[in-house]
Amino acid sequence: MDSQNFSRQSFLIILVNAGFLSLYCGGTSNFTDSSNILWIPDSSYITTGNASSVNSIEGITPCPFPLRFFPSLKPKSLNCYRLPVQNMSLVLVRPQFIYKNYDGLMNPPSFFVSLGTAIVTTVNLTVYDPWVEEFVWPVSKENLLFCLHPIPGGGHPVISSLELRPLPTGAYILSQIRHQNLVSLEGFCHESQRQILVYEYLPGGSLADILYGNEGLDYLHNGNSPRIIHRDVKCSNILLDLEMKAKVSDFGLSKQLPQADITHVTTAVKGTAGYLDPEYYYTQQLNEKSDVYSFGVVLLELICGREPLCHAGTPDSYNLVLWVPRHYPCSSILGYQFKKIFINSVMMAQLLCAC
Repeated sequence: MDSQNFSRQSFLIILVNAGFLSLYCGGTSNFTDSSNILWIPDSSYITTGNASSVNSIEGITPCPFPLRFFPSLKPKSLNCYRLPVQNMSLVLVRPQFIYKNYDGLMNPPSFFVSLGTAIVTTVNLTVYDPWVEEFVWPVSKENLLFCLHPIPGGGHPVISSLELRPLPTGAYILSQIRHQNLVSLEGFCHESQRQILVYEYLPGGSLADILYGNEGLDYLHNGNSPRIIHRDVKCSNILLDLEMKAKVSDFGLSKQLPQADITHVTTAVKGTAGYLDPEYYYTQQLNEKSDVYSFGVVLLELICGREPLCHAGTPDSYNLVLWVPRHYPCSSILGYQFKKIFINSVMMAQLLCAC
């Protein structure tokens, strides 16, 4: 099937379950595909249109592949499938439209598609062929009309398959949540023994790939001789290349540990307010844990979506590290960990290094 077509449509993965209907448009006999889904002819669900077939479609069986096309309509007649939706409140309707020059005219059609009384999309088989659509649709009646409407000069509507799937209502709510900073729920598998959420694919990978895939700080602390303390780890000093690989930058404040066996160096405090390790600030004793503390603040920025220092609001909210324990109750494990980690820099360093 055309990969470009799938990239423009949301893709829901549903496994075989009771109540599923898979129509083999224009077909004359039942057909079971490689996923063990039973396809049946569509003739019991529609009274208009003519059957035809496509001789060869790469990756699709059986061959020839049947389809149904709809020549000019008689007055007041409609090209509508009547889909049974008794005892359902939410359904997935997934049609596939194929032209592939089945009529030898080299004229892919364009047409409207409606669900119930609403026009839901315009199919243009000049752009994509095959063309796949998916609609999550609330239902309240015993039947749902799925109709193909010709466009003047657009040729004859054509369809190759039509699937109906009952859905749990929660899937609809989650699928409607859309925000530029939220991964979209594209589908799910809903079975008694297997329940899987399917999210949109993001080629840049996960945040873990960026944060932990890059071992810059670890190399400075453990892989280089002499060991180096960066002293100014912060979001603006972690840069991303074209492949979203994180690289630590700006070594203007870095400090060497000249001997392998020393645990710290005593030096004047340098760094950026909000990222400074409190132990280093009070004792002037610098070691690797100070960098790890600063990196922990970077993680908090990512989690909380706010800067380490903010002078808006009340005084107790100025500092991100002090703000977190107050907003994550210590009665929870997470809140307890936050309190331990960000009040005691040494324990935070041990936690992050263990990861």
